Amino acid sequence: MTLRVLCTWLGLLLAAAGLTAQERPILLKAAKVHQGDGTVYAPGEVLIHKGKILAVGKALKTPSGTRKLAFPHGEITAGMIDAAATGLTIARSNPEATEVTPSARVLDCLDLTDRRFELLAREGVTTVGASGPETSVIGPAIAVVKTGRSSTNRVLIRAGSPEMNLTHGPTAGNGGPRSSGHSLFTRLPTSLMGVNFVAREALGRARDLMARDPRALAADDDMRTLAAALDRKLVLRVRGNEQHEMATGLRISKEFGFPLIFEGGIESWRLISELSEAKTAVILGPLSAPPRRRSVGLFGRRSGRGVRGRPTTATVLRKAKIPVALTAGSRRGAYGLAAQVRTAMRHGLSFEDALQAVTVTPAKLLGVADRVGTVTAGKDADLIVWGGAPFGATSPMLKIFVSGESYEARID
Repeated sequence: MTLRVLCTWLGLLLAAAGLTAQERPILLKAAKVHQGDGTVYAPGEVLIHKGKILAVGKALKTPSGTRKLAFPHGEITAGMIDAAATGLTIARSNPEATEVTPSARVLDCLDLTDRRFELLAREGVTTVGASGPETSVIGPAIAVVKTGRSSTNRVLIRAGSPEMNLTHGPTAGNGGPRSSGHSLFTRLPTSLMGVNFVAREALGRARDLMARDPRALAADDDMRTLAAALDRKLVLRVRGNEQHEMATGLRISKEFGFPLIFEGGIESWRLISELSEAKTAVILGPLSAPPRRRSVGLFGRRSGRGVRGRPTTATVLRKAKIPVALTAGSRRGAYGLAAQVRTAMRHGLSFEDALQAVTVTPAKLLGVADRVGTVTAGKDADLIVWGGAPFGATSPMLKIFVSGESYEARID
């Protein structure tokens, strides 16, 4: 009995000691700290405590008991943000009984305890805009969530922007009664023209209800969400990769007077003047993709539709002063977000623009710039410590922090 009691007390003491260590402030010292707004401290220090950044600069004053981690050749940046991460929802979770579901939420289709969030953290992606599948013409609102192990306080925005899919995605598996008989899959759209028709019809109905029947509008969650977009209270995200898909999105936006953000944008290099005139942003990617039969991106010619991607697209967009955020979509590991940045930099994108494309810009587009995106006092302690120049092929990630919790880099 006495031995059991002693072991119990010893376990409690060890647990208390571990908790105390976790609650201690941490001072990260590196050769450079890139704040993300153009400011660089060389050498630099970042003081973090209880999931927040307390201070950034040189020779910081630290409270007693601070744990110090030195990286003499390391460089620190904010954690990466993927504004259009896909493949995180539960299988077949999108409502398919109707083509227009903007009041639905991607959040309701996420398993917040999924191990994929930890794997993303170990790749340096600390925040994601979780997108739904392409099966709806106007689909569920995205969720903005943190990655990492802990599901506590993971959600930053429960219902963000709805997504309009102007690709062939909403036609997948559908069939008309002439070819397949009446079934669950006998529904619109069955062609790209049908996709555009359904989108315009839904937006037109929302506009009519705003003008003629406010009571009916208030009773229809989907129409009320679209009305908020038409009233410029939220921004619609439009999925489109090919030139004609993006051109259609711009025409619909102009016709109904709502702001939009493009997602995908593989052929946006062909619409530079139109995108500049519309003052829209592009969540671009993936620029590089594994050799898959239906891949898009840099290797898009493998697709049956022959999407014409160029690895210089991000550079061309930035030269035209069009805001760009990079996304890896559903790609992970060797084709993850860091690889997308390296591809863009190898084809002309400057380091400053590349860093902003996975930190500052996506944070603004997702509406969470007050929490993440830069290495600034008061923001979440989402950080990457690189073994050299950030995104360099020979610069491994030494440490990743998500809300102050430390992770080792993923090595495949």
